[in-house]
Amino acid sequence: MIARQHTRPPHKPANCNSPVPTRRAAIFHVILARVWTYYVFECMAFSPLKDDSPRESRARRPVMHVITDLDTGGAETMLANLAIAHSGAPHPPVVVSLVPGGSLSKRLGDAGLQVRDLGMTRGRPSLAAVRRLANLIQEHRPQVIQSWMYHADLITLAALYL
Repeated sequence: MIARQHTRPPHKPANCNSPVPTRRAAIFHVILARVWTYYVFECMAFSPLKDDSPRESRARRPVMHVITDLDTGGAETMLANLAIAHSGAPHPPVVVSLVPGGSLSKRLGDAGLQVRDLGMTRGRPSLAAVRRLANLIQEHRPQVIQSWMYHADLITLAALYL
């Protein structure tokens, strides 16, 4: 009888205890964050933006888009196309970028949209930026806040609680 060697299956990495998250783990965390957000805001009927104003006045408020930066990229381009398509609305959308500048910032400004930035520097979290976003939310009182990409999701969620 031939003894079989016990070998690791080919799909397992050499170091199974590696702290580097896998793609599957990252997707799981994104789904978990979305489910938690849905549960808190929808199932528990809690909303930081909740107000008792009439439905007609809520419909006249702008949509606020919050994104990490406005450099050329997939999400950034989709945001620019969506915002420019709605630039002719009675209350055009407001675009907020965490990091100033970017190649799409000028394009959005040329379309007549209000583009604001929070003055963050790349790679350095800022509590002052969270406060600035909270002030922008109070100033514009948007009907909907759409955040794009992970960093903007986290900062927007934090700003809603201030």
